[in-house]
Formats: sequence, C-alpha cells, structure tokens
Amino acid sequence: MNSVKFFSLFTLYSLLFTSFVLYSYTQVDLNLTLSSNPVYQTIQRQLTNIGYFNRPQSTAIFFAILAGLVACYLLIVIFHDKWKLTTRQLWQLLFAFCFLLFVSYPAFAHDIFNYMFDARTVVKYAQNPYLTTPLDFPNDDWTRFMRWTHVSSVYPPGWLITTIPFYLLGFGKFTLTLLSFKFLGMISFLASSWLMLKIAGRHAWILWSFNPMILIESLSSVHNEITMVAFTLLAFYIVGVNKKNTAPYFSLIFAGLIKYISFLLLPFINHPARAAVAAWVGALAFFIMREVNPWYIILPVSISFMSKNRFLTKFAIIASLFVMYRYYPCVAIFSC
Repeated sequence: MNSVKFFSLFTLYSLLFTSFVLYSYTQVDLNLTLSSNPVYQTIQRQLTNIGYFNRPQSTAIFFAILAGLVACYLLIVIFHDKWKLTTRQLWQLLFAFCFLLFVSYPAFAHDIFNYMFDARTVVKYAQNPYLTTPLDFPNDDWTRFMRWTHVSSVYPPGWLITTIPFYLLGFGKFTLTLLSFKFLGMISFLASSWLMLKIAGRHAWILWSFNPMILIESLSSVHNEITMVAFTLLAFYIVGVNKKNTAPYFSLIFAGLIKYISFLLLPFINHPARAAVAAWVGALAFFIMREVNPWYIILPVSISFMSKNRFLTKFAIIASLFVMYRYYPCVAIFSC
C-alpha cells in the first residue's frame, strides 16, 4: 500500500476515534469533576449539555461515529490484502487507537469505578471488599458517582490481585487512578492482539484487533473481560508451543479467577472450536440471567476468531457489530 493511501486510512481512523473521544465526555457523570481547570470546565459544560440535555443530537452523533468505525473495520477486513497493508502499518494504527482511547472517558460502563473502589477498600481502608460495600465509607467522595454502592464486590480474587498494583500507581488520586486502570486495559488489549497474531495468524488478528466493539470495550470502557481474554489466549498459545506443558491450565485458571466464565473452557483447551461454543453458551446464560451487554461476548468472540472456524468467525463478526446497538438507550434515553 503506497504512503498516500496509508496516510488517508490513518487520518480517517484518527478523526473517527478523536470524535469518539470527544463524544465520550458528553457522558461524564453529573456528580463527577475530572478537573477544576476553567478551560476544561467550559468545554465539559458544552459537552454535558449535548449528552444529557440534547439527546437526539447526541444519538445522531454517536451512531454516525459508530457507522464510520464499522465501515472502516469492514474495509480493512475485506481489502487488507488487496491494499497490501503491512503488519507494521497495522500495528501503527493499533498504537494510535490505544493512545486516543486511553484519554477517552468510560462513557458506557461504570464497572471501572467499582474496580477502582474495590482496590481502594483494600489499600486505603484495609477492609475486605467482599464483606463491605462502598456505602460503608460514606465520607469517600468516590461514592458520589458510583453505581451499585449498596453491594459488596462481585469480582473474583484474581481480578482484585491484578488491580491493586494499578491502584497504587494512581497515588490515591481519582483521575490518575482512572488512567492507570485504563493503562491496564491497554496492556491487556495489546497482549491479546499479539497472542491472536501468534496463535491464529494475520487474518484472525485483524478481525480481533480492529473490531470497534472490542476496541471500545477494551480501551475505553476497560471491562475486566479483556484482561481475562489475555490470560485465556496465553493458555492457548502455550498449548500450541507444548501440549504436554501444565502451564496453560494455570493461565486459564487465573483467567477464571478474573472472570469465572473462563473455567468453562478448561475441558476444551485442546479444542478451540469447542471452547468457543462453550464461551458462547456462557455468554447466552449471562444474557438470560442478567441483560444483553456487549462486553459479555468479548471472550466468545476472541475464541471464535482464534479457532478459525468459518461459521464461528462469521457469527462472531455479526454478533459483535450488532450488539453495539445495545447502546441506543444509553445515549437516547438515559445514561448507562
């Protein structure tokens, strides 16, 4: 691909993700102040006005951005060989995505605030987040913009162990801690991307790494599924290197201690397609027991792409692109 075409693609993607970053700040919680800087405050008020008080315009903007990202994704998936995109060029695009989404606000997920507070409960208050709730600390300013303050932690201990070092990187400051947790998401995404390339090859890597749902949920919303996926893919990578090694089971068990659904894959560690089916069954159970959320299918999408099974791959592409329209009520009716 000549430099002019690559620059055009890079520019288009950068504009779309820059637009997404700006849009994400229309969804900042009304009780949350990220910065007291007067310039920031002026801009934030204008963005808040769009997100909360002009929802038709907000909805149109969001889905225009989403349509552009989906179009770019399909173009890369279909034409990456014809355009002679090099692996180096694609990595450059991914690192640009990481940089842009790193500074985005987690607009469609409040889970990250609970992740942060669980670690805060351990480090600052020396309490057990499985036996206390955020409401047990009524003088903590962080509880003003959290959801589910009335329940104890629902996340497995592996996730808590993983997040404590990143909480420490924030030095107790909210914005810095938020960025450190987003850094964890970025590390996990890049690790999953590299592992996908090594395990399943370039095509599966492109399907996974440029998928807008995966990018938004991993790098902007920073759900713990992406860290779980990184350890899950590491297990399958080790299996590919040495099937007699026991290390894959330890990696997959730790993935399960981040999110229990990974335990479903243990019987199928040598059969990726069966593992993908098991992951989809687990996601379906979440849909039935709770609700349809995009991040529930991050694991089955990753295993489907890794398996290189044609049916599972096509199903994963369709499901991952359509599930993003679950955000409609978030932007059109209420804030997620």
